[in-house]
Amino acid sequence: MKTIFTIIGLAILAVIIFFVMGGDTADAPTDTATSTDDIATSTESDLEAAVGDGDYVIDTEASTVSWEAEKSFVDGYSDKGFIPVSTGTVSVSAGIVSNATVTLNTAEITATETSNTSVGVDRLTSHLRSEDFFATDEFPEAEFVITDVQAVDGSDTQYDVTGDLTIKGETNEITFPTIIGSINGELAITGTTIINRTEWGVRYGSPSFFNDLGDSAIADDVSVTINLVATQSTQAETTEAAATTTTN
Repeated sequence: MKTIFTIIGLAILAVIIFFVMGGDTADAPTDTATSTDDIATSTESDLEAAVGDGDYVIDTEASTVSWEAEKSFVDGYSDKGFIPVSTGTVSVSAGIVSNATVTLNTAEITATETSNTSVGVDRLTSHLRSEDFFATDEFPEAEFVITDVQAVDGSDTQYDVTGDLTIKGETNEITFPTIIGSINGELAITGTTIINRTEWGVRYGSPSFFNDLGDSAIADDVSVTINLVATQSTQAETTEAAATTTTN
């Protein structure tokens, strides 16, 4: 499997993230009719394999892209957070996702937990948005575009998703396993993968590029989990969502 997000990490610029500081907790996206908890804790048996053909619009309130980063030489160290989903569309043909585009609001990337309690999540969040990491003033968005979906033999809900993840103007192809089906009448897509942040030009604290970092070294690999909820749309909704994604 190629390294990655962020899909549909999706996604999955998740993205996506790597740090040095941390503390308390911040508010995460709120739940809606189909909550991200429903999807994150769902198993293959919880999902209905049948997904209706047509165009879907991603429910940005119910969808999340979360990340977890570690320090290279500090056992048990972990920073966690999320990146809001701005817009997204998904097309389903013959019961299989044929394409999708998901835009992430990296300008609002947020840390919610950290092992470095002496600094706090607010400062960690600010650092992530700075030039050291995502440079969100210049690159306020990331994007994942699905280019291929392959069913896993013997399963009705497991797929390998391939797509182009763009972060900080750099685009790389990623492939990762997902579970796709319907839950509570809505399209559900969930998957976790690992991306090497340095492939998107995020090298701060990387032991691959800097020597003698010691306990400050931040691992290149970042875990990204995508939980997407999408509802079947009218033609007007699909056109509006697509237009928003294009202008972004």
